[in-house]
Amino acid sequence: MKKYLLFAFMAMSLIFVSCKSTEQEETPQDTTQQVTDQTEPDVTEEKQQQEESGDTKSFTETNSTLLEKVDESRNAAIKSGAETYYAERLSITDEMLRAIKEKADDKTDCSAELNDLNYRYLALQKASETRSLKEKIEANGFDKDNQIAYDAAEVLLSELEKVISENADGKTMYNAAEASYAAYHTIFYNSFKKLADSERSAAIEQKKNADSVKAGVAKKEQYKAIAETLKKGDSCYVTKNPEGAYDNYKAAKEKYAALYQEVAEKRAAAQKRIDEAKAKVQNIENFATEADEIAPIGDEKIDGIEEKDAVLLEEDKFENPEESVIEIDETVESKNDSAVEVFKDAIGLEE
Repeated sequence: MKKYLLFAFMAMSLIFVSCKSTEQEETPQDTTQQVTDQTEPDVTEEKQQQEESGDTKSFTETNSTLLEKVDESRNAAIKSGAETYYAERLSITDEMLRAIKEKADDKTDCSAELNDLNYRYLALQKASETRSLKEKIEANGFDKDNQIAYDAAEVLLSELEKVISENADGKTMYNAAEASYAAYHTIFYNSFKKLADSERSAAIEQKKNADSVKAGVAKKEQYKAIAETLKKGDSCYVTKNPEGAYDNYKAAKEKYAALYQEVAEKRAAAQKRIDEAKAKVQNIENFATEADEIAPIGDEKIDGIEEKDAVLLEEDKFENPEESVIEIDETVESKNDSAVEVFKDAIGLEE
């Protein structure tokens, strides 16, 4: 059968060669095909060489860059409390990292595994921050401010714990952690903002007390420093950091109160001395009047006694106490702090 096939093939070749009109048109195509067939092995070999040299080098560099990124994310997770809140999951993730590092050293493309691992560490970081935030909320009683919102946040935290325990992929863990954190952050922000508002009002009242005793004159530098603390609180407030604002307002309130007390006491003591001096002067004047009636001196000049219009001291030039008062706005506003904006800030979304 093979012989028949061979003969048939030879016959067809002869018929093909006899067709001169088509031979000249088709022969170049055949030649091209032959050249192509001959060069294909060379291209394959070249690709293999590239994979063995350039591509492998590229994998090594990519792995190295991603490993650095993963290490940074791991450190951030530990700093956020992952060793406390998710010690077991952190240990498992660290074991995965060790295994991937061995593969990466063998010049294997590990970009997919490393990217997934990076998300796992980021998820542990955000999950730890969520747990810490939840504790702050409960410690301050903020969970009672909006029970519905708090219950919703608790549901999201349960979902987060579920995907972590089921060892879902890194991106899924991270998305769940972000959603849970954002829910708690919104509660924390709104509640702390109310505290900051109240503390600022109290600080302003204490400032008014300090101004009433001219503290800006008596303790100029100290008064200016407290005003800077209050302004720092305002800066935190408008940049959506109510916790920082609260701390600064509280500090300003306490310092204004202490300053008022100090200056008021000194002024009271000074006033007491003035009153006592006035009383002595009055007694002397009464005595002088009585003596003048008994033995009048007259208009002659007496050694040791100056003329009544003589200038004994240089004229004092007192500053206007009103000019020492540092004006602070009664109210302060935070821009774009709606619930939606606060939620977007928590998960890092930009418009």
